[in-house]
Amino acid sequence: MSSPMPVAGIMISYWLFVLKLGPMYMKSREPLQVMKYLVAYNIFQVFVSFNIVIVAINCMRTYGIFSSICPGDPVESKMLLTSSCYTFLLAKITELLDTVFFVLKKNDRQVSFLHVYHHSVAVIVTWIALKLDSVYPSVAILGGINGMVHVVMYTYYGLSAFPSMVKYLWWKKYITTLQLVQFFTIIAHHFVSYKIGRCEEFDILFLAVIFHLFLFVCLFLDFYIKTYIQNKNMKTDLGSNSNCNGQNKIKQN
Repeated sequence: MSSPMPVAGIMISYWLFVLKLGPMYMKSREPLQVMKYLVAYNIFQVFVSFNIVIVAINCMRTYGIFSSICPGDPVESKMLLTSSCYTFLLAKITELLDTVFFVLKKNDRQVSFLHVYHHSVAVIVTWIALKLDSVYPSVAILGGINGMVHVVMYTYYGLSAFPSMVKYLWWKKYITTLQLVQFFTIIAHHFVSYKIGRCEEFDILFLAVIFHLFLFVCLFLDFYIKTYIQNKNMKTDLGSNSNCNGQNKIKQN
C-alpha cells in the first residue's frame, strides 16, 4: 500500500496477458486441460468469498449497518474496517485468475469488455479507497453481499468443470439476476447511508463507487438481455421456421 507500483504491475501484467500475450500464445495451440486446477481454484474462491461474508458481518456488528464513521476520522476507530477492506482487495486480486483460466481454455467469448472491466475496477477502486483513507462502513454491505453472490457463482463454476454436472446447472442465468439485485441493493444502501449517516459531504470515491455501480447495472443488464432474452427469441424463431418448413414439405409431398 505504500506505493502504487505493486498493484499497477499486477494490473498491467493482467491486461497484457489476457488481452494480448495469452491469446497470441494459445492461438495455434489446443485448449489446456486445467480441470483439476479449476476445481481447486473454485473451491478456494468459495472459501475466500465465505470469509469475506464473515468479515463483513463483523464490520456491521462493530460499526452498524449505516455510516457511523467517516473518512478522516481517527485511524484507531476504524482499524477493523481498514483491515477488512484490505482483505477484500486481496480477494479481488486473486479473482483476476478467472480471466487467465478463460484464456488458457480458449474461452475467448468470456474475455469480454464487461468481464475485464469489472475485475479491473474492483481492484483499482478498492486500492485507491484504502490509499486515500476513503473507506465507509457502508462498504461492509457491499463486501458482504458481493461475497454471498460469489459463493454461489464460484460454486457454479466449480460444478461446471465436470461435464457430467452441466445438465444440472440450469440456474446459470439466475446468477446474473442475483448480480443485478446485488448492484441495486448496494446503490440503495449507499444513498440511504449517506442520507441518515453523519458524514456531511459526498466523497469523490463514494461518487466513483456509485458511478461504477450504475455502469455495472447497464453492462450486466445488456449481457442478460443479449444472452438470455434475445438468444431465446432467436431459438424460438428458428424452431418455428423449422416447423413451417417441415409442414410445407409434407404438403408438397
